[in-house]
Amino acid sequence: MDYVRREIFDTIEDKDLDFKKIARLIGLTPRSFEYFRNGERNLGFRYMIKLSYVVSPKEPHKKLSEWCLSFDSSELIKNSFEYAAITRNVDLLGKLLELHKNSTGTIKECTQIYGFIYQGMNNRLNYSDIIKKIMELKSIKDSALQILVEINKCIGYFHQRRFLTLPNDIYEIECKINKMSDKRELFLKECFLHRLSEIACHSYLHLNNLNLARHYARILINANMNLKVKSEAYYVLGMSYLNEDVDRCIKYLEKSLSIMKLTGIDFLVEFSEYNLNCAKLYSDIKLPDNADPSLLMFESYKNNKVEKKFALKVIKESGDPDLISLFEGICEEGNSELHNKFHDFFSDANFYFAAIVVKELMNRGENSAFIKSLTKLTIFKKGDVLFEENFINCFNNRDIINGSNCA
Repeated sequence: MDYVRREIFDTIEDKDLDFKKIARLIGLTPRSFEYFRNGERNLGFRYMIKLSYVVSPKEPHKKLSEWCLSFDSSELIKNSFEYAAITRNVDLLGKLLELHKNSTGTIKECTQIYGFIYQGMNNRLNYSDIIKKIMELKSIKDSALQILVEINKCIGYFHQRRFLTLPNDIYEIECKINKMSDKRELFLKECFLHRLSEIACHSYLHLNNLNLARHYARILINANMNLKVKSEAYYVLGMSYLNEDVDRCIKYLEKSLSIMKLTGIDFLVEFSEYNLNCAKLYSDIKLPDNADPSLLMFESYKNNKVEKKFALKVIKESGDPDLISLFEGICEEGNSELHNKFHDFFSDANFYFAAIVVKELMNRGENSAFIKSLTKLTIFKKGDVLFEENFINCFNNRDIINGSNCA
C-alpha cells in the first residue's frame, strides 16, 4: 500500500496539481486526504478508482489493476476481487487468487467464491453445475460475500429455467443489497446490483414483465461497466419493444450490435447480428444477404420460395431454441401447432415467447377478448423497485479526467 500511496502523491507533485482541488474532485476534505498521504488511514476502493484517473487518465483501469496487487487491507483486497470479476479482468483475478491463496478469514472466503467465479470466466464450469458448486461453499461467513453467493444461486436457477421462483429471489437479494452501507460498502453495493440486474432484466423479459425488464436493462446501460453486458442490456431493451414499437426495437438491437463489435469477440458479434435479424424477420423487414442461413431460409419460406419440409430442416440446424420452436409453429398453416407452442412456452414459464405466439394467433384471426388477455401474461415483483436506474456510478469519472490537469 505504501507503493500505491507514494505513486499517487509523487504524480500529484510531478504534475504540479492542486492538492486541495484533487481532494474535492474525489469527494474528500483536504484534511482527510492529508491523513491518507501521511499513512494515518486508508481510503475506500471508490476513492482509489477516482485516483487512478488522476494518476493515469488514459489507462485508469490498467493502473488500478496494478494497485489491486499491492493493497494490504482486508476491505481493499475484497473490493479488488470484485473489481477484477465485475470488469471481466480474468488475468487480474487469477493473480489475486494466486497472491492470496494462503490467506485466512475473509480473504480466504474471497478465494473460495471468486475461485468459483474464475472457473466460470474461463469456461471451466458448466451452467448445470452452478447450484451444486455453490452449495459446496458452506463456510462463507462474511455478510457481503453471502449476498454474492445468493446472486450466483440465481444465475444457476436462471440457467435451469426456474423462472417462476426468480422474482422473489431477486427481490429478497435486492433488499439485502439495499441494506449494505452507502459509505463502507458502496462499491460492492453497486457491483452486486449490477450482477443482480443482469439476471433480473433477462428473467423479467422471459416472464413478459417488460417494464421491469427495461428498468434493470437501463441500470446496466447507465452503469457503463462492461461492453458485453451493456450490449446485452440493449438487446433486452430492444426485444421488450418487439410487439409494441418495431422501429424502437430495431434501433436498440442495432445499438446492441454496435457495442458488441467494440468487444472484438467474433462469436458474440455474430450472436448479436443473429438477434437483430431475428427481430427483422419476425417484423417482416427484409434480411441482409449475409444473415444466418436458417433465418434466410425462413424468410424464403414466408415468401413462398421454398417448401416447408426443406425450410424446416435448414432452420433446425442452427439458432436459438425458443426462436426455432416459434418458427416451427408459424410454419404450420393451421393454428393447432401454434396452440401447442403456446402450451410449451407457458409450461416453461417463458411468457414472453408465449405472448409472441398469441400475437401470431391474433394476426391469424383469433381475436377474442380472452386471447388478447393472454398477451399480458406475466409475473409481478412482490415489492417496490428499490434502486434508481442511475444508481451505479462508480466508473463515471469524467469530472476527474476533466479536472485532474488543474494546476
